[in-house]
Amino acid sequence: MRRIVMVAIAYVASVLCVSAQEVGERAKYQEQGIFDSSGDSYYRLDSIYIYTGNNSSWNLDSKDEYSYIGQEINDIKTFDFNGGTWSNLSMTTFSNIDQSTWEKEKSEWNQVGSTWKKTWKKRYENSADNGYLDINYSEWANNNSWVNNWKQIQEYSSSGALLSYETTRWNSISNQWESYWKYECMYDGNDNLLQVNNQSYNKETSAWEDELEYIHEYLSNNVKTEMIIDWDAQAQEWNNVRRATIDDSEANTSLVINEVWNSASDSWVKKNCQTKRFSTNGDLIEIQYEIWDTGLNNWEASRIDRFSYNEDGLKTEESISYYDSQSETWKNYLKMAYHYTLDVSNDVDDDKPINKLVVYPSPADSEIYLNFSGEARQLIIYSIDGKVVLGRDRPKAGRPINVNVLRPGVYIAVVMLETGQAQVKFMKK
Repeated sequence: MRRIVMVAIAYVASVLCVSAQEVGERAKYQEQGIFDSSGDSYYRLDSIYIYTGNNSSWNLDSKDEYSYIGQEINDIKTFDFNGGTWSNLSMTTFSNIDQSTWEKEKSEWNQVGSTWKKTWKKRYENSADNGYLDINYSEWANNNSWVNNWKQIQEYSSSGALLSYETTRWNSISNQWESYWKYECMYDGNDNLLQVNNQSYNKETSAWEDELEYIHEYLSNNVKTEMIIDWDAQAQEWNNVRRATIDDSEANTSLVINEVWNSASDSWVKKNCQTKRFSTNGDLIEIQYEIWDTGLNNWEASRIDRFSYNEDGLKTEESISYYDSQSETWKNYLKMAYHYTLDVSNDVDDDKPINKLVVYPSPADSEIYLNFSGEARQLIIYSIDGKVVLGRDRPKAGRPINVNVLRPGVYIAVVMLETGQAQVKFMKK
């Protein structure tokens, strides 16, 4: 058996989970960047080298180095490359307080004192009983102590849908927490996300006031729109702002067209678009960005992101290039090279649950990832009414699975393992 560990860094504010218990676990996986399965060997991400583009060549700019305690990440150090030498820049440290509480701390390198200087910290607390995830953010003060800055409470339904979150800010003058921002989601009977309301707190009136709304409309199984409208308090009306049309009807391709509202013409105007292309096994291999030319009335090339993977589906390289319309050539901008080590361990299964499955993100856009224990023979995805809608043979943990063919809604993922089977619900938006 092979244990594969994929490491990536992601922000957790928008993570949706499949149960109250897994809210905290999913947050921890994504913040620490550990997505794994169990066996007698595993891949460990050792470093990411960052290059900046210079016309057709690449120049080494910086790197991130990862250290571990057992199979869990301990810290990530960032180094700057200048004049042929490496120098410290920053460090992110992870620590587990208990089963439901953990922290992420950021430090910057102080060249004058040749010491690490703390800057900020996030503390995560998961309440499995009521489906809440608390995030507390604090900053390091000159008096060598942590000072409250903001905190957020995220609430989830029993099916794992994000219901709301409320952000409060610390008032150092009054020495108390004050309401700041609120976010509420509404779904239909099939758990399709229909609307997201954003409100800010007005201290003068002591009331919540409308700010933005995100409205989702499902036009077909593979086409939907996401529209943003803004509240005009003076005119007491909602105004159109932006709209995105997502079309997943073409195999292995996802097209997103972004438009802005033109109040003068009272119509939507094209702004830019993104075309995502996937390999036949579901790996994201390219994102092409284009800008709408109103004069020529057509799309003009702007940027291309490309992705490469090894034989086990782990990302080894991603690059960004921009199109120079004057020279009509593509110019390198940024490249990241991922370096792994294949390690062997005889006891990696000791503290892992046997038949457990995590699917992330949920709700999913165009792809999902799996986290499970042991070797998997097959993945089967069922609709909520029990119909088989998608299948994959020998799925691997940490490897993307294309779900573009699925219409928005709730699904059940079942993985056939050597020790039995594991299943969990997830959402497709």
